[in-house]
Amino acid sequence: QQSWSMAKSMTSAMVGILADEGQIDIDETQLAREWLGEEDPRAQIALYHLLQMTSGLDTHEVYSDVTSDVVQMLFNSRDTGSFAANQSFESKPGTVFEYSSATTNLISRIIRERIGNDADYHAFPRRKIFDPLGMKSAIMEVDPVGNFIGSSYVYATPRDYARFGQLFLQDGKWGDTQLLSEDWVKFSHAA
Repeated sequence: QQSWSMAKSMTSAMVGILADEGQIDIDETQLAREWLGEEDPRAQIALYHLLQMTSGLDTHEVYSDVTSDVVQMLFNSRDTGSFAANQSFESKPGTVFEYSSATTNLISRIIRERIGNDADYHAFPRRKIFDPLGMKSAIMEVDPVGNFIGSSYVYATPRDYARFGQLFLQDGKWGDTQLLSEDWVKFSHAA
């Protein structure tokens, strides 16, 4: 079954693993190459803001209009991360919550850039999340340029989704292994 927005939690878990390993800092800004230096107000958006959906980007979720940004991004965009990065700025980061699939897809691209190697990037969810949890059916789909569509396109059985949910109920621990830090699980639950 398609995950739709459950994929956002898996993308967040990928960031959590990288943060726990010291490979990414959620307070980091100037995340997108499309944001032209410090004079671009979007350059002040931190990874934290993208994760908490308070980026200030104009990314309204309207599925009833086939011409809306989110529909165009998910069904007609070759590069979902660039699509998100090119959205206009509408409010100061951290001030307005706006549910956003676009910002999650930008996070997927940021993860890809941080990992730096496409083979490692494409193996990352399987190696770090799916295999340790026994999620044998899980597949993360990529857009045409190779970014995970981390907002919406994971496919798995309901039992495998339940395994992922159980990881959070167990504060990031699976068996004897701490896959996600307790701090990341708490952060993920915070508004």
